[in-house]
Amino acid sequence: MAFPLARRCPESKVVAYELSPVPWLFLKLRAFLFGPRNLKIVRRNFFKDDLSKASLVVCYLYPGAMVKLSSKLVMELKPNAEVISNTFEMPTWTPTAIQSLEDVMCPQIFYYKMDSAIAGIHQFIDILTIMTA
Repeated sequence: MAFPLARRCPESKVVAYELSPVPWLFLKLRAFLFGPRNLKIVRRNFFKDDLSKASLVVCYLYPGAMVKLSSKLVMELKPNAEVISNTFEMPTWTPTAIQSLEDVMCPQIFYYKMDSAIAGIHQFIDILTIMTA
Protein backbone atom coordinates (compact mmCIF):
# COMPACT_ATOMS: atom_id res chain seq x y z
CA MET A 1 0.00 0.00 0.00
CA ALA A 2 2.91 2.36 0.67
CA PHE A 3 4.21 2.42 -2.91
CA PRO A 4 0.98 3.55 -4.62
CA LEU A 5 0.32 6.03 -1.81
CA ALA A 6 3.79 7.58 -2.17
CA ARG A 7 3.39 7.79 -5.95
CA ARG A 8 -0.02 9.46 -5.67
CA CYS A 9 1.24 11.96 -3.07
CA PRO A 10 4.75 12.92 -4.25
CA GLU A 11 4.81 16.06 -2.08
CA SER A 12 4.28 14.00 1.10
CA LYS A 13 6.74 11.95 3.10
CA VAL A 14 5.51 8.34 3.34
CA VAL A 15 6.99 6.03 5.98
CA ALA A 16 6.30 2.30 5.74
CA TYR A 17 6.95 0.04 8.73
CA GLU A 18 7.82 -3.64 8.37
CA LEU A 19 9.17 -5.72 11.22
CA SER A 20 9.71 -9.05 9.46
CA PRO A 21 13.19 -9.22 7.86
CA VAL A 22 12.33 -10.87 4.51
CA PRO A 23 9.43 -8.56 3.53
CA TRP A 24 11.44 -5.56 4.80
CA LEU A 25 14.42 -6.51 2.61
CA PHE A 26 12.17 -6.99 -0.41
CA LEU A 27 10.53 -3.58 0.19
CA LYS A 28 13.92 -1.86 0.63
CA LEU A 29 15.22 -3.37 -2.61
CA ARG A 30 12.06 -2.42 -4.51
CA ALA A 31 12.22 1.15 -3.17
CA PHE A 32 15.93 1.42 -4.04
CA LEU A 33 15.42 0.17 -7.60
CA PHE A 34 12.11 1.77 -8.49
CA GLY A 35 11.40 4.52 -5.94
CA PRO A 36 9.55 6.68 -5.30
CA ARG A 37 11.97 8.99 -3.51
CA ASN A 38 9.42 10.20 -0.96
CA LEU A 39 9.02 6.67 0.46
CA LYS A 40 11.05 5.57 3.45
CA ILE A 41 10.99 1.87 4.46
CA VAL A 42 11.91 1.23 8.09
CA ARG A 43 12.37 -2.01 9.99
CA ARG A 44 10.93 -0.97 13.32
CA ASN A 45 7.98 -1.62 15.53
CA PHE A 46 5.66 1.34 14.97
CA PHE A 47 4.16 0.76 18.42
CA LYS A 48 7.46 2.07 19.78
CA ASP A 49 7.63 5.12 17.49
CA ASP A 50 6.03 8.49 18.10
CA LEU A 51 3.30 8.97 15.49
CA SER A 52 2.21 12.41 16.68
CA LYS A 53 3.50 14.15 13.52
CA ALA A 54 1.54 11.87 11.19
CA SER A 55 -1.36 13.49 9.38
CA LEU A 56 -2.48 10.19 7.85
CA VAL A 57 -2.05 6.63 9.11
CA VAL A 58 -2.85 3.74 6.77
CA CYS A 59 -2.97 0.31 8.36
CA TYR A 60 -3.62 -3.30 7.46
CA LEU A 61 -3.44 -5.24 10.71
CA TYR A 62 -5.28 -8.15 12.27
CA PRO A 63 -8.07 -7.27 14.74
CA GLY A 64 -5.98 -7.90 17.88
CA ALA A 65 -3.35 -5.39 16.77
CA MET A 66 -6.07 -2.89 15.86
CA VAL A 67 -7.15 -2.78 19.52
CA LYS A 68 -3.64 -1.84 20.60
CA LEU A 69 -3.18 0.56 17.69
CA SER A 70 -6.45 2.38 18.33
CA SER A 71 -5.42 3.41 21.84
CA LYS A 72 -1.97 4.51 20.59
CA LEU A 73 -3.50 6.65 17.85
CA VAL A 74 -5.99 8.27 20.23
CA MET A 75 -3.12 9.22 22.53
CA GLU A 76 -0.73 10.46 19.83
CA LEU A 77 -2.51 11.78 16.74
CA LYS A 78 -3.74 15.34 16.39
CA PRO A 79 -7.52 15.90 16.10
CA ASN A 80 -7.25 16.72 12.37
CA ALA A 81 -5.34 13.51 11.53
CA GLU A 82 -6.93 10.81 9.41
CA VAL A 83 -6.78 7.03 9.60
CA ILE A 84 -7.49 4.57 6.80
CA SER A 85 -7.82 0.91 7.65
CA ASN A 86 -7.72 -1.89 5.11
CA THR A 87 -10.24 -4.69 5.82
CA PHE A 88 -10.48 -4.41 9.62
CA GLU A 89 -12.35 -1.76 11.63
CA MET A 90 -10.90 0.19 14.53
CA PRO A 91 -12.67 -1.07 17.66
CA THR A 92 -15.05 1.46 19.27
CA TRP A 93 -14.41 4.02 16.50
CA THR A 94 -17.14 5.24 14.15
CA PRO A 95 -15.94 5.40 10.56
CA THR A 96 -16.51 8.62 8.64
CA ALA A 97 -16.89 6.51 5.50
CA ILE A 98 -16.74 2.86 4.44
CA GLN A 99 -15.78 1.89 0.92
CA SER A 100 -16.80 -1.59 -0.23
CA LEU A 101 -14.56 -3.16 -2.85
CA GLU A 102 -14.93 -6.17 -5.08
CA ASP A 103 -11.67 -7.66 -3.83
CA VAL A 104 -11.42 -10.82 -1.74
CA MET A 105 -8.15 -9.67 -0.16
CA CYS A 106 -9.48 -6.20 0.64
CA PRO A 107 -13.29 -6.19 0.83
CA GLN A 108 -13.62 -2.88 2.70
CA ILE A 109 -11.70 0.29 3.48
CA PHE A 110 -12.60 2.20 6.65
CA TYR A 111 -11.95 5.93 6.78
CA TYR A 112 -11.73 7.83 10.08
CA LYS A 113 -11.10 11.40 11.18
CA MET A 114 -9.52 11.56 14.62
CA ASP A 115 -11.95 14.18 15.95
CA SER A 116 -14.88 11.84 15.15
CA ALA A 117 -13.04 8.79 16.51
CA ILE A 118 -12.29 10.51 19.80
CA ALA A 119 -15.92 11.65 20.15
CA GLY A 120 -17.08 8.06 19.53
CA ILE A 121 -14.71 6.72 22.17
CA HIS A 122 -15.98 9.25 24.72
CA GLN A 123 -19.57 8.15 23.95
CA PHE A 124 -18.54 4.52 24.46
CA ILE A 125 -16.90 5.36 27.80
CA ASP A 126 -20.07 7.23 28.87
CA ILE A 127 -22.20 4.17 28.05
CA LEU A 128 -19.86 1.90 30.01
CA THR A 129 -19.95 4.28 32.97
CA ILE A 130 -23.75 4.27 32.97
CA MET A 131 -23.89 0.45 32.66
CA THR A 132 -21.51 -0.10 35.58
CA ALA A 133 -23.12 2.48 37.87
